[in-house]
Order: sequence, then structure tokens, then C-alpha cells
Amino acid sequence: MKDEFSDCPFCKPDPDREIIIENDIAYATYDKYPVSKGHALVIPKRHCGDYFDLTYEEQSSCWEMVNEVKEVLSKAIKPDGFNIGVNIGEAAGQTINHVHIHVIPRFKGDIENPEGGVRGVIPKKRFYKSNIGQEQESVPLSFLQSKHQILDLISRADDDDETKRLISKFTGIKKDRVPFYLKMDEFDEILQWKLRGQYNRQYHNIKRNTEDIIREVTQAAFSIESTDFESEIALTLKTLIKLHGVEVPVASAIMTLCYPDNYCVIDFRGWRQVFGKEKEYANYSTKEYIKYWSIIKQKAEEFGVTLQQVDMAIWQYDIEGPQT
Repeated sequence: MKDEFSDCPFCKPDPDREIIIENDIAYATYDKYPVSKGHALVIPKRHCGDYFDLTYEEQSSCWEMVNEVKEVLSKAIKPDGFNIGVNIGEAAGQTINHVHIHVIPRFKGDIENPEGGVRGVIPKKRFYKSNIGQEQESVPLSFLQSKHQILDLISRADDDDETKRLISKFTGIKKDRVPFYLKMDEFDEILQWKLRGQYNRQYHNIKRNTEDIIREVTQAAFSIESTDFESEIALTLKTLIKLHGVEVPVASAIMTLCYPDNYCVIDFRGWRQVFGKEKEYANYSTKEYIKYWSIIKQKAEEFGVTLQQVDMAIWQYDIEGPQT
């Protein structure tokens, strides 16, 4: 039978994991999933899930080690500041049931606006100075703080390479195929990329599309122009959903892979992160897409990236969930 500590990564750390400092009561090591360069953890050796259950001696030893780690990091990487914190309990984001104190070096420019620091654990409460005397409202996508963060999230996505391949492919095709349209195999590639495991369940509808139908509908959709871009989006979506097996989410994927600067993919993960709640029903209206698109567009313009990149970063952020 396993004892309760046998699977604890802090009771039995990987032998290859670098130990920064160690004494009889605690040790310090680098976080396996750092939020910044030099992100370190101070960990008591005795297995204990709640910081407040540590003895006074253990607490004191840990905080002395925090000071020592700070000195080591200051000499090694010369940060401009630090965040120090402990997650205590599931509601506070603790996912490993062994006390650990985060020592996080900070650097000027690592996020757009560092105001509020650790208050950022409740994102809408972080910018307290600018909200004094005003009712604080939730800011959509406040967790996205820099272009670097967006690109880093994308790099961890399991379909990053395939997404880049498809975008590159359609960029090349658009140069030679005027007016632009999709062939059946290209349409199928997009559906497999978007639907993943649901593709086979949708296949009976998808196969009803002929080569001629796909060409006619996609050429018509991509030829739509309007001085009002939101009207253009709505008309393009309504045209693409004439294809069998295509609703707004798949239509948005077709638009995004072919024109990543202009569009984003809508789905339940993105909706949850943008609006802070689950979608009440599975499908999306054109009006809902435009509402979602406008928020993604603002973030893309703020950080100088494409709408597709913001959308993909949100997807990956939702998959990863809160990190300790």
C-alpha cells in the first residue's frame, strides 16, 4: 500500500531537479512551470498541505530561506522586483498539497501594466488606483498581458504546427487562385482541424458537399465586400453555413485559417474566457460571433498580433487552467 506522501512531487523531488539552497527544515528549487526567469519555490521538507499548519520554526525557516533565495536571484539575474506568494487551499489556486512559497522575479516590461501586483489573483480588482470611486467591472481577457505571453501560450498548443501549416498553405493559394475559393480536399482539411474527434460524427453531413458546391459557396463568401466590416462578417458567415455540416464555429474556422489577420475562431473555450461563463447552448449566432470578434480584435490591436493568434492563446490558456 502507498503511503500518503509517496506521490508528492515535493516530498520526493526529481533527483535531476536543481536545489538552490537547503537546510534541515526546507529547501529551495526552481519552479517546473515558471512564470518568469528564475521563478523559485521554497518548500518545507515535512509534508504539510496548509501553510498555517506548519510549526513556527518551519514558517520562520522558510521565510529566512526566501530572503536567501532573493539574494541568489538578485546576483544571478538582476530582476527589477519580486512577487512573493503562497496558495493555501483549492479556492486560492493550490494544486499540489504540500506547502510551497513562490519567489517570482519581475522585470520592467514583462507585462504591459504591473499595477496591483499580487492583487491580480482577482483580475478585475488589480487596477485599483484607476478605479477608485468607480464601480469595478470585469475586463475581458485581462489575463493577457503582453505579446510575449500570447506567443508563449501558442507555442505550447498541440496544434500549433498544423495551424501554421494551413495558414501558410492558404496564403500561398490565395496568391495564385483569383478569385479565391476552396477545393474539396482543402475544405476537408479545415474541418478535420476544427472538429478533431467530432469529425467522424459529422461526416454523414460533410460528405453531402460536392466539389462544385464547395467552390461556389466559398468563392461567393470570400468575394463579399462591404464598407461596414461587421456587415461583411455577417454575410460571409451566412454564406458559408449554406455548406452541409457547417455552422458558425466551423464557418469561423474557415474564415480564420484563410484570413488570420481579420478573423478568429469562436468556440466554447474562447467564449468562457472572454465572457467568464459557460455558453448556455452549443451553437452561436452571427450577432454573438461579432460581439466575440470585436473583443478579440481589441486585444490583437493592443499587442500587435493577429486575431487568430489571440484566439489560439485563449484556447491554450483555457486548456492549461490556473497554474500554481
